[in-house]
Formats: sequence, structure tokens, C-alpha cells
Amino acid sequence: MNLDQIYKAEIISLAQNYKYRYKPQVYTHQINFKNPTCGDIMSLYLHVLDDKIIHLSFVGEGCSLSMASTNLFIEYATGKTFEEVKCASVLFYRLIISNEIIDEKAMDELNIFANLNQLPARHNCVLFPWQAFNKLVASLSSS
Repeated sequence: MNLDQIYKAEIISLAQNYKYRYKPQVYTHQINFKNPTCGDIMSLYLHVLDDKIIHLSFVGEGCSLSMASTNLFIEYATGKTFEEVKCASVLFYRLIISNEIIDEKAMDELNIFANLNQLPARHNCVLFPWQAFNKLVASLSSS
């Protein structure tokens, strides 16, 4: 697998989607996150009501893989509970690290990143928004 195969038109299109790139006026949670391996940066904003994520957006920049993954993460996580997203992150990690295809209809779009396990240097790029979310949840648990 080479980079040309990863940067499919679908991923490029997702990376260039600015629908979720803004700081909202109202949010209940926010985390700043940086990918130390390649310098991707993001502030992730969540509006949570009754343990349900009702809105997500971000401000940041990074490689096409991290931006595409962030857009898909937001589309998946909106409307879910923290627990649902935490469970989904386990499946997504397995996809990226071991190429275990996700067999859940609600997460089917995330399989676009299948075979990325062959490029370990790119794992953190795709896991970027999931890592930010998990760090946020961990910080809430320890408070």
C-alpha cells in the first residue's frame, strides 16, 4: 500500500469539508489536542446535554488523513452518548491497528480507513480526533 492509495478522492473530499470547522458560540466541553508525531492541532468543542453529544465542531489544521478522520468522527459522534463513542473508539482503534473491519452499520463509513494498519506512521493521524475525545473523557472522569 502506498500513499496514493490512501489519499483517495473520498478522503481528500472529506479533508476539505469545512462544515464542522468553527468555534461555536455555545459549548459545554472543549479540549486542545496536538498530534506530537506530525504536528496536527485541534480544539474540539462539544455541546453535551443529558449525557448526549448534541453538537460537535473543531478548529484546527493537519494532514488530509487527520482532517478527514475528524470530519467522520464528528458525523459519527453527534447524537451519541460518551459511552457509545468510547465503545466505538475501541472498534476504530482495532480497524486502524489490526485492520479488523467494523461490522456495525452506524460505523460503516469509517471503514474507508481499512488497510491503514500497513502504514504505522499514519496511525496517529487517523486516530487524532478519537484520541482527543478519549483524553477529554478521561479528564472528566478524574475531576
